[in-house]
Amino acid sequence: MHMFIIATLAIAIAALAAFVTIPSTAAAHEGHKIECNQAALNALQADIQAMGDGDAKAAASKELGMAEEMLAENNLKTCLNHMHNTMEAIEK
Repeated sequence: MHMFIIATLAIAIAALAAFVTIPSTAAAHEGHKIECNQAALNALQADIQAMGDGDAKAAASKELGMAEEMLAENNLKTCLNHMHNTMEAIEK
C-alpha cells in the first residue's frame, strides 16, 4: 500500500512538472520582446507546423511569409507587425 501511494504521488508530480514546463504558444510569446530575425521566424514556423490544418494555420503561414519578406528587405518594423499577426493567428 505504501509503495502504491509513493508511485501515485510520483506520477502526479511528473504530470504536474510536464504541465508547468510546456508553455502554450501564447504564454511563450506573451510578455517577451521579440525581434525580427531568422531564429524567431524559425520558432514561429515550428509553432505553425504543430497546428492542425485550418484557417488559423493558413493565416499564420501567410503572415509568416510576409514577415520573412520584410526581413529580407530589412524592414524590421513591418516584419515585427507580421510576426505579431502570426502569433495571434497561432493562438486562435
